[in-house]
Amino acid sequence: MKHSILITAIALVFAISTSKAVPPTFHSILTNQLQKYNFLGDYDSCRYVYNEFLKSDKPYYTSDIESLVEVTIFMQDTANAIALFRELLMKTETDTTILNQNPKLSALRTYPQFQPIEQEYESLKLHYYKNFNRKLSQQILEMYTKDRFIRVQVPRDCDCRPTIMEKTDREHFETIKKIVEKSGFPTLSQIGDEAWKGLYIIFLHISALSEQHFQYADSLLKKQVDLFILEPWRYANMVDSYLHFKDIPQRYGTFTVHDENNSPTHGNILEPENLDRRRYEIGLNSFTSFSKALKHKKLPDGYNYIDPLEYYFENKGNKENTGQTN
Repeated sequence: MKHSILITAIALVFAISTSKAVPPTFHSILTNQLQKYNFLGDYDSCRYVYNEFLKSDKPYYTSDIESLVEVTIFMQDTANAIALFRELLMKTETDTTILNQNPKLSALRTYPQFQPIEQEYESLKLHYYKNFNRKLSQQILEMYTKDRFIRVQVPRDCDCRPTIMEKTDREHFETIKKIVEKSGFPTLSQIGDEAWKGLYIIFLHISALSEQHFQYADSLLKKQVDLFILEPWRYANMVDSYLHFKDIPQRYGTFTVHDENNSPTHGNILEPENLDRRRYEIGLNSFTSFSKALKHKKLPDGYNYIDPLEYYFENKGNKENTGQTN
């Protein structure tokens, strides 16, 4: 029995780690670095990366828009700052009061080109609500509410708890499947911020039902990352959560565990020397930056830091050469 479980675990890691790779998410590497240098106030480094960013076709995640507006202001690029802020209003639930809440964005009011945006705010919101699917958003919120109610209200020592959770997760799986088959994967602008967060939690629990359910969630969510619909960390955390609870080494190192002193640590990591490469491939930052933010006491044994910009230019060259060959 143990032997068969081990074979299944090895096969699962192999299937995930050798699944057909898409071109590395170059633009996310640039976006991550822009956000970092903007936060540090490092103008020269930010300018260097920003120039490269402008050369690309600039795909990015909706959740990155606000920080990219900050970057364009830092770079004194008025035209892109205005264009991105319009997009922020059209794709999210935010409004112009964010200028008062975020001091870095307040400079927009000094741009003469900004005045028409406030005047056309209602039409921009109309664009947002035109894409917003209230019925779908409510449906996902109701599933999320039920998910949270069971996990919070049903006592952990209750014998019926696992059965109730599994029944609910299976019902949610069938509902999500029907939604995706009928309308495609929901986007942030379609369902709104709260339902978007709830959808991610539902997928976390669906993926834990069985290997079959995990494979469904894995292929579906990875595709959304490649399309710049789903943020990479959500996909990576779903994968790592599943692997951790199956006692299989994590692929991206996003699932934090606690040691005997209750200090956050990284748990078991698959091939730590290649960890940053795997993270960059789907648009995450380096594990060094991630680990520092979570205050891990040490990095995994065998971990090898890879500079994100070096990785970007190395793989950009490979991608360009491949394109010329084809």
